[in-house]
Amino acid sequence: MAEKKETVKKTKGSPFKKVSENLPFWPEREALAEGVVEPFIGVYVGERILGDDPDSKENNPVYIFSEVATGENHFIFQSYAIKKALETARLEHKTGLDNVVFMFDYKGKTESKGKPFNLIDTGYCTLAEYQASL
Repeated sequence: MAEKKETVKKTKGSPFKKVSENLPFWPEREALAEGVVEPFIGVYVGERILGDDPDSKENNPVYIFSEVATGENHFIFQSYAIKKALETARLEHKTGLDNVVFMFDYKGKTESKGKPFNLIDTGYCTLAEYQASL
């Protein structure tokens, strides 16, 4: 697992150190309920553990990604597919993920070994490649 990011972060332009933030999740529950989940295109910001239960299985590890189109940050659960996309991009971009854009396309749910499993197509490219595609 990647190194745990600092949980207290100073916000730009503010003297306050951010301890927590309420971000929307991707995919959103409403979109899941309606069966229409738009692909997410964004850049990696960091990761966090939501919750402080002594039993680590009760807490939720999430990634934070910033949507390219809006700049809005989102929580994305650390699923197998998302984790693999980050690992693969890190292998290729050894200097960091600052200029890497990720695409996550939710395809639905299935079961694996008796547990729910999200089907997510993933991909990545450089920011320059993404901008050239527009």
